[in-house]
Amino acid sequence: MLNLPIEKIYNAYLIETNNYNDTVNQIYDFLINIGFDKQLILSKNHLDVYNIYEDNIIKVDDVRNKIIEVASIKPRIAEKKVFIIYNAKKMNTNAQNAFLKTLEEPESFNIFFLITDSIKSLLDTIKSRCICFYNNDENKEYENLYETEFYDFFIKLLCDLKYINIMNIDKIIEYIDEDINNVKFLIEFMYLVLNDVIIYKKTLDNKMLKLEKYSMQIITMANSFSYEFLGVFLNDLNKLKTDILNTINIKSSIKLSIINFIETEKNNLLTGGN
Repeated sequence: MLNLPIEKIYNAYLIETNNYNDTVNQIYDFLINIGFDKQLILSKNHLDVYNIYEDNIIKVDDVRNKIIEVASIKPRIAEKKVFIIYNAKKMNTNAQNAFLKTLEEPESFNIFFLITDSIKSLLDTIKSRCICFYNNDENKEYENLYETEFYDFFIKLLCDLKYINIMNIDKIIEYIDEDINNVKFLIEFMYLVLNDVIIYKKTLDNKMLKLEKYSMQIITMANSFSYEFLGVFLNDLNKLKTDILNTINIKSSIKLSIINFIETEKNNLLTGGN
């Protein structure tokens, strides 16, 4: 479930979800909670809420006509003007670059919600100017798993990544040997950690963290890791996930990919990536 804080409102939210209708309903609840007229919101007749639907590729002209030009005009009946962009990954590169300037220099009265089933499909420059949230039903299955002792160990390892040794790696390999599916949970956990670290770096608000149990470790990493390192880490994690999918039944290859990934991120830190 989305936990959009009402204490502080941001200009741009990027939400990854596998359930668009549920996510939009939660956005509507958020808007009602911050003062938008409930009847107008639920009837989808609010003059300051714009739903951007496109079945095909979203092009530059679409962005200019439906978002950029409209965003320059003050709200008509509310204090804020809201744009909900469905399937934001359909914006082609030129459209994303055109939209970028609006995100870089937003009017204080605008709120943008970009919804997609894959955050990584959007440009890094877009992602860096949004507060990112994950609202995937599949994440629920991981919540109890992350309460195990292994994840207490693993998040400490991420905090102390510079000092990782062969014993640390052996413990990760043992976890994978227990069940090959554990590698999927491990990768998803790293995505959640990275997202929380980036959110905290942007907001300094630990109430927005998904992994609340590990808030101290998240804050430590946010203070230690640069945006540059986090970007490299995320790109490398995306590559790792692809490699794992291509070798899902070959345990030796999976373990080697994990070892190489950990050692690479350690070296990135040691060579000035923090």
